[in-house]
Amino acid sequence: MTRHGIQGLLIVLALLIGGCQESSGARQVVEGLPAIDRSGLEPPLARAVETSLRAVERGPDSAEVWGELGILCDIHDLSEAATVAYTRAATLAPTVARWPYHLGTVQAVRDPAASLPSLRAARALAPEEPAIARALAEGCILSGELDTARSLAAELERLAPDSAAGPVVAARVALLDGDLPRAREALARGESRDPEAAEVQRLLAELARREGRPEAAAEHERRRAAGTTIALADPFRSGLGLERGVTLRWQRERSRRLLELGRADEALAQWQQAIDADPQAGDYSIALRLELGSAQLRAGRAAQAITTYRALLMERPDDATVEEGLGSAALQMRNIGAAIVHYQRALALDPSLHETRGTLGAVLVGEGKVEEGLTELERAAEALPDSPPAAFNLGLGYRTAGRNDAAIESLRRAIALDPGLLRARFELGVTLGTAERFDEAADVFSEVVAAAPERRGAHGNLVRALLRSSRWSEALSAARAGLAAFPGDATFRWQEVWILAVAEDPQVTDGAEATRLLSAILAEQPGPPGGALLELRAAVHAANGEFEAAVAALDEALALEPPAELRARHEAQRAAYGNGIIWRD
Repeated sequence: MTRHGIQGLLIVLALLIGGCQESSGARQVVEGLPAIDRSGLEPPLARAVETSLRAVERGPDSAEVWGELGILCDIHDLSEAATVAYTRAATLAPTVARWPYHLGTVQAVRDPAASLPSLRAARALAPEEPAIARALAEGCILSGELDTARSLAAELERLAPDSAAGPVVAARVALLDGDLPRAREALARGESRDPEAAEVQRLLAELARREGRPEAAAEHERRRAAGTTIALADPFRSGLGLERGVTLRWQRERSRRLLELGRADEALAQWQQAIDADPQAGDYSIALRLELGSAQLRAGRAAQAITTYRALLMERPDDATVEEGLGSAALQMRNIGAAIVHYQRALALDPSLHETRGTLGAVLVGEGKVEEGLTELERAAEALPDSPPAAFNLGLGYRTAGRNDAAIESLRRAIALDPGLLRARFELGVTLGTAERFDEAADVFSEVVAAAPERRGAHGNLVRALLRSSRWSEALSAARAGLAAFPGDATFRWQEVWILAVAEDPQVTDGAEATRLLSAILAEQPGPPGGALLELRAAVHAANGEFEAAVAALDEALALEPPAELRARHEAQRAAYGNGIIWRD
């Protein structure tokens, strides 16, 4: 489990030699008992920890009492103490699977490789439990043991034939192998079993991106945001006594962690439990409900958030935070007009909501109200001079307004404020390209690719910037690096062919290789080639000195009646080839 959120907590492994006294007399010394500083815990949790420690002192040879201490620490994110307790329970009960299983799940958060011995021990004791197989498969994937993970995927298919867990493991391994057909087959099984599973949709989006289908990827991402967790029975983690020591702080912190893990349904249920159990009324209850609305937004549940915020608005009609939440929910549902209205109301109630002002400015720019939006973005950036998002949004606003120099300056400021803000670097590269500063754009995209090689758009833009800079050898290397990162990707395959065909550098040009690669692309086409592929074919013909064939290919493209701008491009290409000139634009 994660470790941020409970403050003032110190856990060390030591002997508890009687640091606490009770009226009944001295306490027994138990070797290896974790010393937990209860001073930073809320009283109900501190009492539960004290009770569990006393139980261990009374029965130090009982695996159950050690395990109960581990569970209590586990569910409250006291992972060091949980590790100690689970280890002792597993030692005392070497034939019971639950303790090494729980130990492995705690270890996996920090070090997946370290969890494998525990999870393997649990699986040896309970080989028919799918939850253990799934946890072990996850650890193997993260540790690079793909052969083992592949066999566990098959086991999960057998142990849980109605769950998407097995297909998901198989698909993850296939994607890591670069085997897109096998990944597609596995995900088809997973989606047929659990079409709403967020993990299935996430992997389908990744597969679509690798296959060069951005619209399909976007749709899968949309479904992922509203998805659910994969249903898989886990008898070892049910009935853990979550009511013991549970506090409002714990419920709130746990819900945040669950959201970070993508477990939205569990997170929102935890919020609702905190609200229902709230012994206080008034402002504290409202604060909890405000946080519920925020959690619903982070989970992609905009409709639920609107219900929450509207109920709050009935009680607090002049609350700027409620109006801001309604604006964010409307924006998430693409109701732009309503989002603008709510953001404007929020700012009228509280002009100090500078981040909201920045969001409003970005929305206005996106709606074509560029000058109005820029005014808000400039005010937000002035009020938040050390805010990377404020500088970033202002940069995008300037670019939309055609003020590229100002956009570049603002984006560079965002990067200076947060060097790890890769989105700002990416957009800086785009802006430099828009300003036709291609050498600089290529250098920026190289930085993005080096920092985040999984970003497909950065690879593609790097190739384009290098091409516009006539850095042919680097462009070819970049296209092939894109193919290595995204095997089979159509964009990088086409870019490679184009560079081989049109490069002015004789050490790069290779008409024979371009012909071979183009033939492979054409063989995979389900129907007749479209205009873009005919343009590529013409370039390859020209590279081989076959200018009549290049003209014929452009005639086919023009016969498809392309839009006016593309028609003009094809006509210019046709004229060049007709004069025996290779087209390189």
